[in-house]
Formats: sequence, structure tokens, C-alpha cells
Amino acid sequence: MNRARFWKPLLALCLLATTGACAGSGSSLRVTSLEQDSMLAPGFNTVVFVSEDKNVADIYITDLPRSVWQDGGGVAIPDGVSGSAIHIHQFYRPHVTRTPIATSASNLTIQMLVISGDQVGLYGGGGFLLPKGSATNNRYGGQIRDASLRLLNATPGFADLLGASELNGRISARKDPEYAEDLALWFTRTASRLDQGDIAE
Repeated sequence: MNRARFWKPLLALCLLATTGACAGSGSSLRVTSLEQDSMLAPGFNTVVFVSEDKNVADIYITDLPRSVWQDGGGVAIPDGVSGSAIHIHQFYRPHVTRTPIATSASNLTIQMLVISGDQVGLYGGGGFLLPKGSATNNRYGGQIRDASLRLLNATPGFADLLGASELNGRISARKDPEYAEDLALWFTRTASRLDQGDIAE
């Protein structure tokens, strides 16, 4: 896979973000490479979460059409689809005087799938969410600063143009167990297929 092929969807994602395509979601995340002159800034159309209690939450963010991940998705990524999806797992909510509140601390893990044609890359890392609102409410989110990401797995032809990266931005998600369950299942299925080489239809 050549670099130009990857840059076409990447550039499109950046343009979506700068033209306000994600304004309706109230969320804006940017992944900036620490090694290369590259950036990924998707324009999200789905930002949802589900929570066990006030401390634990799973947030799913994507610019992929629902037809890709509805009901956990099909047996493979449809041909011609490009975009990204992010899963943020918050495992504790910070409390003043009782838990660290700093970007150097960590209260979440991150997984990010980047799809470029028939190639897929899985990035992972961790960081800190300074929350806004409560995970027991119908909306939840906050600010993420300097979260770390790196490539964990990919199809053989995937071009990693990010390398070690940082994720920054804000999240405002709506509680939607149905969408979150579909995205969780799709995430698991897609990540598990990377080693098997059966991503594309």
C-alpha cells in the first residue's frame, strides 16, 4: 500500500474537522504524530457511551456510517469504506484530594481503529479524562490532554503514518446502550480479524 492511498482518506478526515462537520456532536479529537508531520482529526457523526456506575464508562466515537457497525457489523469491512473509530474505557472517575488529577495520571485506556480502503490499523494507549458531568446522566464527557497512542496491530499493507502519537480534545457523548453495544461488538470482531487477514470483503 503506498502513502498516497492512505493520505486521501486521512486528508478528507482532517477537512471534515476543519469545516465543522463534527460541530453537532460537541466532540473534537485530534491525534498528532510525535514522529512525523501528520495528524488525524476525524469529523464524528456518532459519539455515545454506556456506564456501569459513576466511575466506569465506555465511550465510542466514530465517523463511519452506521451500516458498517450496526448489529456488530458484517463478516468484514465493506469495500471502499475509510474512516476511524475510537473506544475509550474510563476505569475510574477522579476525585479531588483522593485521586491524581493531572495529564500525567491515567484513568482511561484508548483503542483506535483506522480504516483506509482494504487496510486497517489498530492503535492503543492511555491517558487522562478530566470529566464533565456524571456517567449516570444522559450525557457525559470531558477533556483529554496528551493521551498516548501507538500502533498495536495492522493488516500487512497498512501504512503507519502516525507512529507514536498524542490524542487531545473534548468529548460530549450521549448515553445509548444499543449503539454502544453494536460498536463494542464491531470493535472486538474487527480487531480479532487483523491477524487473520480477512478484513476486506
